Amino acid sequence: MPKHGCTPDSLSYNPLLHGFCKEEKMDRAIEYLEIMVSGGCYPNIVTYYTLLTTLCRDGKVDIAVEILNLQLSSKGAWQRRLATS
Repeated sequence: MPKHGCTPDSLSYNPLLHGFCKEEKMDRAIEYLEIMVSGGCYPNIVTYYTLLTTLCRDGKVDIAVEILNLQLSSKGAWQRRLATS
């Protein structure tokens, strides 16, 4: 996308992450979450819902809690306020 002048956003990444979760490729989903954030694109509530529900369903609650804590301690707090406005 960047090669064509488009900057990916959470709407671009969410279907990709959902597909990785659906195919039980959580390592890839988390890898792309890291790529997403490092590129300045912050996850939205759909991103977190997809990842956290899949991780919890798969018994990886510790990773889900780690991601949730990162969200709460960073830009996520701002997004949470925006979502409840």
